[in-house]
Amino acid sequence: MQKMPLLHTLLRNFSGCFTDDQQRKMVLVKLFSVITILFLLLFGVVALVNRQADHAMVLLFFGSLIFINYLLLKTTHRMDLASFGIIAITGFMCLYLFYTGGIGGAGPLWSFVFIPVAI
Repeated sequence: MQKMPLLHTLLRNFSGCFTDDQQRKMVLVKLFSVITILFLLLFGVVALVNRQADHAMVLLFFGSLIFINYLLLKTTHRMDLASFGIIAITGFMCLYLFYTGGIGGAGPLWSFVFIPVAI
């Protein structure tokens, strides 16, 4: 009997946790939402500390929209609506950052984040 590598075994066991593709997508959208909320909260607080209140409020606003989208997903279980919400919110945030330049002119770099999220 051939032994499987530990990582392969763990990944196989993890993929077996999901009964269908819809459940896997739901977990991915929830995970992406939580990570996005945490990063926007962190970036918003850093902007506040750096005395960039306007930028901080916009980032915290987008973080709040993602949080509301997350709560709607948890209560309604509508994957189509939640996926569209994430793409729309992230798209508007990237447009804002592209238009304003973000901090130190790094705003256009956020457009690279939008492409994988939309896909």
